[in-house]
Amino acid sequence: MRRVDLMSKTTTLVTMLSIVYALIDMKIIFLAPILTISIPYRFMKYKEEGKHTENRKILNNLLLFNLIVFIGVTAITNRMSTDIFEIIVNIIITFIYFKVLSMIDKKREILYNNPQMVYDKINEKINALEMMYEQTEEGMRNAETEKARNSMEAKLNAIRYKIDELKRQSELIKAQIESKNNNKNMN
Repeated sequence: MRRVDLMSKTTTLVTMLSIVYALIDMKIIFLAPILTISIPYRFMKYKEEGKHTENRKILNNLLLFNLIVFIGVTAITNRMSTDIFEIIVNIIITFIYFKVLSMIDKKREILYNNPQMVYDKINEKINALEMMYEQTEEGMRNAETEKARNSMEAKLNAIRYKIDELKRQSELIKAQIESKNNNKNMN
């Protein structure tokens, strides 16, 4: 689901920015990115599941091609109108948005495909929370008022709950890793 959202969010952004520009300035030229990016992408994209990388490349190439064309037109004609400048800004904003979403999506995919990395990160969090628990416990012992002790106790309970939750997640991921390793050893 997230993979489809990355592409649709980007095409929706370029469409919305184009419509907003067109409505504000009342010029139809601002609809050009819709005609050169959103509509062609809808026809060019792979409809099957599992073609996420190819669709990402298609959208990336469309955005780059449009940037090059609009910048090239201004360079060849030596005319930079505010309309063309605003279209270029629209495409640049969309391109940056697309790249940021792609980078986040790739990191999520790497974590999803590498449960050992997730397991290690969860254990790091558990260790940090256990240190925080010990420090809060020490602070509770040294608290001078009942109100401070109660506040520290509430923090200790919240930290303990989070540690227990992370330990359950860690055990599930560890079981998944062991199952994966057992399957590799059997093959």
